[in-house]
Amino acid sequence: MTEIERIRLQAAEGIMLSFDKALDKLSEQDTQVGELRGLLEELQHKRQGIRHALQGLRNSLDTLERNVGNQLDTPLPDEVASPIKWAREALDRVETQMTQARAIADKLLALEVDRNRLSHRRERLHRHVKVQMVTHAQTNGSWKGLQEYNDSWNEGLDFISGLCIRRAGLDRGLCQIADQIISEVRWTGVEAMAVPGRGGPGFVTQIIHLRLPNWSVWSLPLTAHELWHLGVNDSIIPGKKPTVNHVLYAMLEHGGESAQEMEQEAEMIWTDSEFQLCMADVFGTVVMGPAYANACIALALDPTSPVAEQRALAMFRTLRSIPEFIPAEEDLRKAWSQVCQGTAGLKYEKWIDLQLKYLHDAASEFLVERWKEWRSDLVDALRTGNIEAFAKSGIQVRYVLGAAWKARNEFAQQEDKIMGSTVELCHRLISAKGTQTPGAQGSAPIW
Repeated sequence: MTEIERIRLQAAEGIMLSFDKALDKLSEQDTQVGELRGLLEELQHKRQGIRHALQGLRNSLDTLERNVGNQLDTPLPDEVASPIKWAREALDRVETQMTQARAIADKLLALEVDRNRLSHRRERLHRHVKVQMVTHAQTNGSWKGLQEYNDSWNEGLDFISGLCIRRAGLDRGLCQIADQIISEVRWTGVEAMAVPGRGGPGFVTQIIHLRLPNWSVWSLPLTAHELWHLGVNDSIIPGKKPTVNHVLYAMLEHGGESAQEMEQEAEMIWTDSEFQLCMADVFGTVVMGPAYANACIALALDPTSPVAEQRALAMFRTLRSIPEFIPAEEDLRKAWSQVCQGTAGLKYEKWIDLQLKYLHDAASEFLVERWKEWRSDLVDALRTGNIEAFAKSGIQVRYVLGAAWKARNEFAQQEDKIMGSTVELCHRLISAKGTQTPGAQGSAPIW
């Protein structure tokens, strides 16, 4: 190893130490937040009993005041009236403090990040960097290893900066909802988490970025897009051909007689960026329903890009494969044609059809029958704000987002009301899931 390489390696190791210290600090804060939230939850469990006791005190004060007043022909003397007034004011303060404590608990729930998830990402980053450095040091020296070390550091920095923004509450709790989507989709066992960010998915740290400018509840269905990329990347065997990919092999098992021909074709297109973008859009539409296509068409695609045209066509084909979604597909196609006058045909029809067969078995699909059963009531609840009936229903948030997009399309003038109701309902559903017994969240959902 040359002297320059040795110096740069030492500098890189120092950077990784700084990364560790930052994560340790965030973990320490996370523990403190968890302890405080635990105390507030304990208070919440006792809240109903306290409320009954407070109401009993109020009733006693009313009875005392009434009995004393009945025995006197004049107003209550100050020595009697003042203590009763003071007691009532004290009861009002306790009620107010309990309400504030609950609000704090709800905010902490949105900020909390499990300490184990931080440790998991640190371990992945260290393991990845170590492998890269050792591999390149044994072959072509450490120069390429240093470059990949730098790439890993940049990804780690994106993770920490996004986590700080999330912890400060600047994401308005959207990352927590995105985390819940990831949990509901359960794609190839990827343990991803969402943070505000500027780039694509973090393959080492397994993070999904909520990107500007579409940083709102309307763009949350796009979480599924990056989840596909993480799942595919995580199934790759390093140093092998593209066909040595667990997701691809699982897809080809559904290909029948054409599987061998498609495997040969995969050598050329599986790692093509346009192809994988279309695959991710198909996946997003399957697991999120029409809400994904709405979000992608309205917020993500550039109408002037040929790649965007292929992505739109891929989503249209996916929607048309489900009869219930054909009206949504027709509306989206009409809206897209107003901004994109493209005439290209879809390049990847047979691959999309194969992927749809595979996802039917491998993915947690958006269940059409459940959606048909509840969508009208959900739409009405979101546009009116009467969400109480759904708050503890066990419904998944991706169906709430589906209803939100449908409500927005049908009642555009009530967009702000729909958005507020959607965020509130999602957080209440997540909070209700958090009160289940350990392991309950990983069990099969009601929807």
